[in-house]
Order: sequence, then C-alpha cells, then structure tokens
Amino acid sequence: MTEAPRWKLVVDQRVCHSSGVCVAMADGRFELTATGSRPVSDEIPPDEDVIDAAECCPVQAIRVLDAATGAAIVPEPL
Repeated sequence: MTEAPRWKLVVDQRVCHSSGVCVAMADGRFELTATGSRPVSDEIPPDEDVIDAAECCPVQAIRVLDAATGAAIVPEPL
C-alpha cells in the first residue's frame, strides 16, 4: 500500500514581510504572526491553493517540499 503524498511547507522568516497574500490565497494553510507568516501545519496533503500562494508570494519566502523526499515542488527545481 502506497502512502498518499504529503507536502511540507516552509516560510523563510528572514524574508517574509507579512503581506498576507498566502493567508488570503490558501485559507487555513497559513497564518500571520508578529514575526511573519507561518504554516498552520508542517505537513499537508497536496493543495493547489498552496502552490498558487507560494508562486504569488511577493518576496518568494514560501517553499513547498515533498515531505517524503525533501524535493522542491515550489519553487520548481532548475
């Protein structure tokens, strides 16, 4: 039996400036704190809204990784 894919969300706090784009685009996946945005859960099932939020982040602070392998999903590998 194969496990369902899981994604890991990472927000670079050194870069994030709390624009709120991720919160607006991926409702329930990110939250704003005093220090910036952060994922509500470290691992999630695949979610296209999260991809859109990561791609639209104005400072490119969000990375979406395959939780099992650590391979980048967003930004796409070169």
